[in-house]
Amino acid sequence: MSCNKKDWRFAPCLLVGAVLVLFLQMVLASGALAAPEKIVVADDKDYPPYMFLDASGEPKGILVDIWQLWSRKTGIAVEFQLMEWNEALAAVRDGRADAVGGVARTPQREEMFELTTQIAVIPSAIFFHDQLGGIKDVKDLTGFSIGIVSGDAARDVVLSRHPQLRFATFPGAGDLVAAAISGEIKVFISDVPVARHYLARHEGGSDFRQAMELVSTDSMHGAVRKNNSELLHVVQGGFDQITESEISAIMNDWSGLPVHSALPWRMIIVGFCFLTAVLLGVFLWNFFLRRRVQNKTAELADSVREASAREEEYRLLVEHQTDLVVKVDVEGRFLYVSPAYCKTFGKTEDELLCSTFMPLIHADDLAATEEAMKALFVPPYTAHMEQRAMTVDGWRWLAWSDSAILGPGGEIEAIIGVGRDISERKQTEELLRQSEERFAKAFHSSPAPLIISDIATGRFIDVNARWVDMLGHAKEEQIGRTSKEVGIWADPRQRDEAIQILRKEGSFKEFPIEFLTKTGEIRSALWSAEIIILQDREVMLSLILDYTERKRAEEALRKSEKLYRSVIDNIHDVFYRTDAEGRLIMVSPSGVRLLAYEHAEEMLGRPNEEFWFAPAARQAFLERIQKDGFVADFEVVLKRKDGEPVLVATSSGLYRDEAGIVLGVEGIFRDITERKRTEERLRQSEDKFSRLFKLSPDAISLSDPQSGLLVEINDAYADLTGYGQAELIGKTSVELGLFVNPQSRRRVVEELERTGHVKNMEVEFRRKNGSHVLCSVSGQLMTIGQERFLLAVIRDVTELRRMQEMMIQSEKMVSVGGIAAGIAHEINNPLGIIVQTAQNLVQRTRPDFQKNIEVAESIGLDMALLERYMQARKILSFVQDMQAAALRAADIIRHMLDFSRRSESRRASCAVPAIVDRAVALAQNDYDLKKSFDFKRIRIVKEYAPDLAGAECTETELEQVFLNLLRNAAQAMSMDDSVPVDPMIVIRLSNVASGVRCEFEDNGPGMTAEVRRRVFEPFYTTKPPGIGTGLGLSVSYFIVTRGHGGKMWVESAPGAGTRFIIELPGNGLRSEGGQDENSA
Repeated sequence: MSCNKKDWRFAPCLLVGAVLVLFLQMVLASGALAAPEKIVVADDKDYPPYMFLDASGEPKGILVDIWQLWSRKTGIAVEFQLMEWNEALAAVRDGRADAVGGVARTPQREEMFELTTQIAVIPSAIFFHDQLGGIKDVKDLTGFSIGIVSGDAARDVVLSRHPQLRFATFPGAGDLVAAAISGEIKVFISDVPVARHYLARHEGGSDFRQAMELVSTDSMHGAVRKNNSELLHVVQGGFDQITESEISAIMNDWSGLPVHSALPWRMIIVGFCFLTAVLLGVFLWNFFLRRRVQNKTAELADSVREASAREEEYRLLVEHQTDLVVKVDVEGRFLYVSPAYCKTFGKTEDELLCSTFMPLIHADDLAATEEAMKALFVPPYTAHMEQRAMTVDGWRWLAWSDSAILGPGGEIEAIIGVGRDISERKQTEELLRQSEERFAKAFHSSPAPLIISDIATGRFIDVNARWVDMLGHAKEEQIGRTSKEVGIWADPRQRDEAIQILRKEGSFKEFPIEFLTKTGEIRSALWSAEIIILQDREVMLSLILDYTERKRAEEALRKSEKLYRSVIDNIHDVFYRTDAEGRLIMVSPSGVRLLAYEHAEEMLGRPNEEFWFAPAARQAFLERIQKDGFVADFEVVLKRKDGEPVLVATSSGLYRDEAGIVLGVEGIFRDITERKRTEERLRQSEDKFSRLFKLSPDAISLSDPQSGLLVEINDAYADLTGYGQAELIGKTSVELGLFVNPQSRRRVVEELERTGHVKNMEVEFRRKNGSHVLCSVSGQLMTIGQERFLLAVIRDVTELRRMQEMMIQSEKMVSVGGIAAGIAHEINNPLGIIVQTAQNLVQRTRPDFQKNIEVAESIGLDMALLERYMQARKILSFVQDMQAAALRAADIIRHMLDFSRRSESRRASCAVPAIVDRAVALAQNDYDLKKSFDFKRIRIVKEYAPDLAGAECTETELEQVFLNLLRNAAQAMSMDDSVPVDPMIVIRLSNVASGVRCEFEDNGPGMTAEVRRRVFEPFYTTKPPGIGTGLGLSVSYFIVTRGHGGKMWVESAPGAGTRFIIELPGNGLRSEGGQDENSA
């Protein structure tokens, strides 16, 4: 390309372009020059196909593509920040983001945002599970919990027409549909494309249907922060450049095209008609064209002459204007520069032509300039930028508006740029920014609550952290709302009255108000406010001085003074005050009564020594005060009006003025006559206590509550612990290891700290020999003399608890026995019917029974075939199983009946060894035991005492008890994870004072404390289902305790085997010898 400065072939285009650019600059100067380099768009991260994050975390969707098209149209970069929907709205509202990608228009959102024109249209609909019927529209949703995304505009639309509906909100559409698929909700409202997208991703999505009637059809708009009209102008300008066809292309790109399409006959017909009309138009055009060419030829000659004149005018206009005008080629080389440009950069036209402008640009602005140049090569072929350039006056800020000149073929021939020096504006903006930054820092760091609000609407614009802390409402709950909407006024009329003063006088100071915090607390404050200008509008700056505490302090002081007077008037002790000369100047009414005067006036003004029984003692009193400044509990004898002495104790001291000068003496007198008598009674009581302490059968200790050291113990305490007096005194329970469980000691200490005493708390102690003893501990913190001690009384309740547990268990067995009897009688009748019916069914299907043969022949039935059918289908086996089950149930009923009433079997003198041997023989032949564990593999060790006493008993019942114990032992060893290598049951029979003691001990897995506690409860079992009924041990316990007047208990620990002990009353006779043998 030629670079001749006199080349005016492009002069007309240059002049026309320059004028158009200047006009555009003047019209759009403020908006264009202030266009940002980048905007931040916030939106929902879970709103496919409109806006979402893909697998790699990148923003995708229809709105993303539309905004990227917007970016290409405007040359402004777009940064996407996707998050929860409500958080995205808050980000734009708080200024953390510039725009919302797309929102539906609602009255509430119009109050918070400035909206662009419509971008897209999105329908919202009801989706419901196909198990539900009759849901056509919103009014059919009453009674359902309706799922919806938090912040969805459809919720406001529905509630405005049906306020009774209930909603369950979810953070995103994915969470909403997931809740529907899981069954958490049955009905939800969502935008149709979004809901269908997520339903298609779930296997259960096909179970949901869409209601025929739409909830709403929402238009989608871009949105910026309220009152940010400048940014709205930039955003709307970009959308104005996007055509509907471009939006439709993006929509089609996401929705795709159908695989098969019908032949578009309608379009073919329309096309044919259009083509016919075009051909007809061409013929008519040719006819009229000839006539117009002749006319236009004459007009053209006139236009050429006029263009030449205008060309000269444009040239003069460009050369004499102060703005900078340049023309460059596609590579950035100057084709034309205006005189103003040459003057600004201090270069001649010859120096600039054919050179590029890039060397003149500041290094930090080169990248942005290159991006702006790239924007000139795509529609709309315009660019706006701000950059620093090295001028004759140094670095200056220039704002450029550039446009590309297109050739006939659409190629770019050149670029025209118009620039303006904006350095002063930039300096002003920087100063303004710094000023606003200083104001913002002062505003937000102020220790006083500060508020900025709109005068016209009363809505909060900004609040500082101190106001948020004092009010309790989060900042997001206040911005954009009025103080009345937030609900801070105890009396809203106070706000109206203050605003009237503000509008009339422009400000006010320390207006008293009362406001409510979020917790409902009423705070008193002084409100000061004035009108300021912020971003070209009048706003109200308020300062709140919370004087609630000061007000409370003043009220407290008033009450304190009233209380002080009341205390002086009603105090039981005597308050007095003397002046520097020792004259009485103040005395409480109690002092008048104590010394038997009628009025205080009789005493005031008199020397204080007149009221002392021994005036000389007052001198010693004053010397003590002058030396120490104060005396406490100083005993003196005062003299009543009638001359009688009164023993008192005084706490007195000097009182001074603010300069420290002594004004006199003041203090308290207390009548201690009764206290002296009480101290004597206390001494006598302590003597009695000491004797009781030593002689008490309960263990008693006296210890230091802080260190825990034992100070004193009685003989019973030493006997209980097994230690001597010398071993215990000066030691703590921790050092001695008295508490078996350290947690028990902690419970005792916590209870003492909480209530100051402990009552009947059960604790297990460890004796010196290592044995354990269960004790009941009671304790009380008490003061002896001037010292605090813990008095503890400890009682051994081991035997008591064992007896109580046995009594409780016995009573429980009696109660359950009555219940079992009732259940057994109610079940017996239907069991009899079941057994009888099963027998009849077998009888009436026998092929050899004559009556069956006769009936079968009468109806044409072949009994042989019937028999084969029943054998093939195993019907008789089923009937036999039914009979076995019924008989098993009957056996359980028999056990329950035995449990509920005393056996009617005859009692006689029995040899217990013989009964045990029979039970062992029965166990070895027990079929049920053989199914899981061969009893003969168990080694039975018999340890029978010689000359064993006999017992008065029912042999069959005792035999059942022993058999139950043997069966339980065998089953416990067979069901353990690790069967013992040498399974063994030891049977011991011995004499005790009450009769015969029977012990059955195995080496199985043992029992936990919980199982051991419940082992005798009816129906309690640890065996798998189908093995045992849980009645064996409870029946055994009933037989031994109720049936025979004996005792039965269990001793066991996990991994240590189990031992059941039975003690039966003896009859005074002896069995035949004993035995000690092992048998396998």
